[in-house]
Amino acid sequence: MLTIDVQTQIQRPAHEVFAFLADFTHMPLWNYYVRSVRQVTAGSLGIGTVFDQVRKTDRQQYVITELIPDQQVAVRTLAPARPLTLLFRVAPGTQGTLVIETWELDTGLPGPLERLAQSRVRGRRSPRIWLLSRPCWRREKRSCPMGAACAIPSRGHNHKELISHQ
Repeated sequence: MLTIDVQTQIQRPAHEVFAFLADFTHMPLWNYYVRSVRQVTAGSLGIGTVFDQVRKTDRQQYVITELIPDQQVAVRTLAPARPLTLLFRVAPGTQGTLVIETWELDTGLPGPLERLAQSRVRGRRSPRIWLLSRPCWRREKRSCPMGAACAIPSRGHNHKELISHQ
């Protein structure tokens, strides 16, 4: 099992950050590899909600397996996709909100190769939290993913600095 943990601070209230991350239809806004995500099951978000995700090279479905409002949400891929669990934990901090993103992937690799892969990945930043480092989408003539139209100039900005988003 390959496990990757990434921690990031976001200068927004925890409930806003959680609401954004827990709605997986937002994933294409912050994950460059994801083309679209559609909620398959009807109704509001909850345990058992299924999503269909189209990425650059494949398609997969996943289901919400854990949900603690404003604190934690987890999804797990459905067969035939390789088993993957993605967990977001959100907690208020002194500098905004702490987001802990955990990826657990069954790679199918033998133990020594999996440990080697994990050590190489740990040294790199997760490609998944583009919400935090990618310039604002307003430069691409879209509204900012953190809310209504962005008040920061269209040259773009870093989402570690979300002070101006109201």
